[in-house]
Amino acid sequence: RKSTTTGAESMEDAQMKRYLEAKGLQDEIEKDTKRTWPDLHFFSEKHDFAGLEEEHYDGGGGLPGQNQMAITRILFVFARLNPGIRYVQGMNELLAPLFYVFKIDPTQDFQREAEADAF
Repeated sequence: RKSTTTGAESMEDAQMKRYLEAKGLQDEIEKDTKRTWPDLHFFSEKHDFAGLEEEHYDGGGGLPGQNQMAITRILFVFARLNPGIRYVQGMNELLAPLFYVFKIDPTQDFQREAEADAF
């Protein structure tokens, strides 16, 4: 039986498959990072540098704070660059203290680089 798909259709299918895989990975990581130390102000507040802004959100399921988003990005890039390891539940718990230490550095220049340093 001959395939009726064209090269363009199969390329679109491959792109859609990659997108759906990436979206599934991101959703899995976000589910865990939303639960990363929710009782710690640093992770439960929507702020940029170590709590300097006081914008509140509901830590139960609302939008993640900047620090949670950074952890999600780090873990997502790591998983994509290391397909043999990917993302394993609990990696957020290993990354969180490292990111926290880099992010609370008294030097703002170092705070800005916390995401890259923790990676």
